[in-house]
Amino acid sequence: SSPLPRFAKAWDAQAHLAPPAAASAAPVNRFHDMPIAIVGMSGVMPQSDDLDEFWQHLKNGDDLISVIPEDRWDWREYYGDPFKEVNKSNSKWGGFMKEVDKFDALFFGISRREAQMMDPQQRIFLETVWKAIEDSGHRVSDLSGTRTGLFVGVATNDYVDVMNRLNIGLDGYSASGNSHSVLANRVSFLLNLRGPSAPIDTACSSSLVALHRAIESIHTGSCDMAIVGGVQVMLSPAAYISFGMAGMLSGDGKCKTFDKRANGYVRGEGAGAILLKPLAQAEADGDHIYAVVRATAENHGGRVTTLTAPNSAAQAELLIEAYDKARMDPATVGYIECHGTGTGLGDPIEIQALSKAFGELYKRHEHAPAAAPHIGLSSAKTNIGHLETAAGIAGILRVLLAIRHRQIPANVHFEELNPYINLAGSPFYIADRTRDWEPARAGDGSVLPRRAGVSSFGFGGANAHIVLEEHPASAMPAPAVEAGPQLFVLSAKTDDRLRAYAAAMLERAERAAPDLIDFAYTLQVGRDEMPERLAVVAASHDELCRTLRAFLDGAAPDGAAAAGFSQGSSRPRKDAAPASADTVQALIEAQDLAALGAVWVNGAEVDWKCLRRPRTPRRLALPTYPFARERCWIPGVEGFRRSGDAAAAMPAPAAAAAAAAAPSVVA
Repeated sequence: SSPLPRFAKAWDAQAHLAPPAAASAAPVNRFHDMPIAIVGMSGVMPQSDDLDEFWQHLKNGDDLISVIPEDRWDWREYYGDPFKEVNKSNSKWGGFMKEVDKFDALFFGISRREAQMMDPQQRIFLETVWKAIEDSGHRVSDLSGTRTGLFVGVATNDYVDVMNRLNIGLDGYSASGNSHSVLANRVSFLLNLRGPSAPIDTACSSSLVALHRAIESIHTGSCDMAIVGGVQVMLSPAAYISFGMAGMLSGDGKCKTFDKRANGYVRGEGAGAILLKPLAQAEADGDHIYAVVRATAENHGGRVTTLTAPNSAAQAELLIEAYDKARMDPATVGYIECHGTGTGLGDPIEIQALSKAFGELYKRHEHAPAAAPHIGLSSAKTNIGHLETAAGIAGILRVLLAIRHRQIPANVHFEELNPYINLAGSPFYIADRTRDWEPARAGDGSVLPRRAGVSSFGFGGANAHIVLEEHPASAMPAPAVEAGPQLFVLSAKTDDRLRAYAAAMLERAERAAPDLIDFAYTLQVGRDEMPERLAVVAASHDELCRTLRAFLDGAAPDGAAAAGFSQGSSRPRKDAAPASADTVQALIEAQDLAALGAVWVNGAEVDWKCLRRPRTPRRLALPTYPFARERCWIPGVEGFRRSGDAAAAMPAPAAAAAAAAAPSVVA
């Protein structure tokens, strides 16, 4: 009786009409013409301050879910049966970051008052973007004035809930501090990025859709590079109440994706960002490349039984489109990072769509059905919960880490396959443990790059999938040459941050022993210069580590290292001026690294690319700036409650109103 189905049928009736001649031409495959490289990444995940820590948890198969911390809200006030009690939730668990109240406001030139009124999602994402750019081995200032786009998945407004329930007065910073448009636009403003700048909200598919839109923007020429990410911070019980009443949440705090016991998802929070540029440009710039984006696809499930019900046919169409765009043989794919919410409805539908899509792809490539499973299925949600608008970027980061370490992380909590899931005759298996990721081989026996897909499906029907491929050249060791002495430089805004930076570099040098030529080069050209400075000349890892350790211990370096060690400030002084350009050029020509480090420490400008090196250097992923961890929260509030206010819990009417306005997530 609805007019919509009649309209759809009328529209379908026109399908037999011949399309215009122009429309019948094969579409341009821009991914084939211009593949996109991921050259930088950064993330903060539940119980993981950085991606190295996150990978260790993934490798170990850790469950990073905890009871809701006391400094968020008192879960006891809201825990109960949502179907029998008002404003109750059946979940008291979540995946939480460690320090969402901390921010280095002065680093970005933001006043304390303005920072206090900023949604922590803005603050955390801003720092994450800075780290992603530095991780690429480029200075953040290198992007200033460029047509770099910024696309971020974001939806929640929990900080507003906190301020409302504490009756915090509004001020001039309230609007900009809690606007999703400003969350994206503030990054573009502070970093002087001239490309598109936009928040994306398609529920759980937000950050994958953000990636899709970013790459479309590069392909159409709207921007030359792009930063893509997602962020979510949980500060209010409102969404817990709403989603509990919708029957979406796990009653035991465990996300059991694909398992017989699956009973709902667990909420989580986090932030992640990646830096994209055309592959040819990344290779020309000497970038390390985490992976190549071979294709992205986006669609909607259309009209199905209910608004929130997933559409298996639409998901299958999405996957087929993505792998056709990628021109990728499905038999060479090794890993799918699934949406995998751990719900009785969503998991079987997702597997049904995967099986249907890969069955069709196998036929198109004239393959018989897979003789043995070769595609591991796993989901980050089993480790960290469902990050909703940041779920897609969490999945991307998980795959990038898997490619780097050549392992497929475990789908934890898996014991027995959901009886509604049938993997027989399919190329899929559940990755029930972390396992080595063996690459596929071509017909001639040659090794192929590792290939993976990432899925995200929004609960309103917006779907996205991306196809990633390893860039084998980035994993190749640098040519073996005699490095000789190298000049390592570090700088920071303050002395204590300089020491924190030196400690991070020492830990990296001791743990991974990076190539000295690339290590020195990346520090020279890949970090913005700040006032407090340190320069070290070293010809070996051991010498570098000894000198950094002496600096951190407050002792003077001994022996030959003392001559190459300089520490100071570039801040203007009345009694001294920085060395002239002619002096610096003479030191470069003489390759006097110790003297060059000394004049740089005192404020001289050095064009580091003019230094002679034994070979062409490459940019490395090295520790990024150690931001100060200073509490930056609503004035007069300890934890997330007003100091001395025992009645800070959300009143029932306010909770109900907030729940009604809560963001949507996948069931």
